[in-house]
Amino acid sequence: MQKFSQSELQKAFESYHVVRTRGDWEALADFFTENATFHDAHWGEIRGKEAIRKFLHDSMVGLEEWEFPTVWFTFYENHVIVYFLNRLPDKRPDGSLYETPGVTILTYAGNDLFSRQEDIINMVEFMKLVEEAGVSPPLDRY
Repeated sequence: MQKFSQSELQKAFESYHVVRTRGDWEALADFFTENATFHDAHWGEIRGKEAIRKFLHDSMVGLEEWEFPTVWFTFYENHVIVYFLNRLPDKRPDGSLYETPGVTILTYAGNDLFSRQEDIINMVEFMKLVEEAGVSPPLDRY
């Protein structure tokens, strides 16, 4: 496996992160290689840039008011590890947020592109959260 400089990895991630932060989910596919894989905690493996684009669109419809803030990230060799929150739009009666953590691991492939993304979310805790909040994410749509 080719080793890339941290500055190159950081530059690619910064571009990816700008698009992710603004919630332009379909445009995130532009940061993947043609044969990339995306591993989702609920739907499993999606292969190929255009399949990833379709998945990102279809799986995020109905979640426009949700937020996915990044708490922290770090670089390790050719990888970026991102700790983020799945934050629902409403608050509990006590004012606390409906949110649960997740982790994304990105594998860098060079040329400002990633070859793999793996999202890790405790789906049991996530489902408890959405039940408590009284919302229905599109878990059966994709």
